[in-house]
Amino acid sequence: MTKKRQVARRQSRKYTRRQMGFILVIFFILMLGYVLSSTDDTTATASAEDTPANELNPEQDIIRLREKYNNDDIIGYLRIDGTTIDYPVVQTVNNRHYLDYNIKNEFDLAGWIFLDFENEISGSDRNFIIYGRSMQYNHRFHMLHYYKDYNFFREHSIVRFDTIYGEHEWEVFSFFRAHINFPYIEIFDENTEYWRWMLSQMKEKSIHDTNVHVHGDDRVLLLSTGTEDRDPNYRYVLGARRID
Repeated sequence: MTKKRQVARRQSRKYTRRQMGFILVIFFILMLGYVLSSTDDTTATASAEDTPANELNPEQDIIRLREKYNNDDIIGYLRIDGTTIDYPVVQTVNNRHYLDYNIKNEFDLAGWIFLDFENEISGSDRNFIIYGRSMQYNHRFHMLHYYKDYNFFREHSIVRFDTIYGEHEWEVFSFFRAHINFPYIEIFDENTEYWRWMLSQMKEKSIHDTNVHVHGDDRVLLLSTGTEDRDPNYRYVLGARRID
């Protein structure tokens, strides 16, 4: 191969690498814009317009949301005053779908807020588990991380989770970091010794001490999300007991 051809080939390779680099940068910017825009849109819509109206009963509120989003998976509404946690809650036949799809059933890396598929909101379940991704800019369940701060924990101690069967307030009793081997996602429907042990463990694991006591007859709400280091083996969990 002549020297002139070698120089031309090197220049061609450099040009190709520059092209590929430019294409990758453009692709990354487009993907980032998609994630942020889809997350902002669905979050803004949910928090600004969907909070249940006081004059309507829970059943009417849920029907209104189902019609708005054309989604019969909507089973309730979750909110914590003073935070961005203010969302309709969905439930489907598995715990996978709403990790990657929003309330409009559109692909969304932020997913949505969903109740464990094994929970029965009309039944005798002792615990209800709601999952959500921890996204940037306080989207979805990111603000659960703020409960590491004691003042935030104390000042945001009431959770509202309403369903078609009633409006309920829940008082926070624990915030803890759980390994995936800790079976907090197991559903209990009876006041058993194992259930009472689980409650004691959730209290014991709490980052903060609290005077809120939980008993075997209590109904418990658990909000679960990822940790800030995104370790797949750990979750942050906020525990609250029903008080009405």
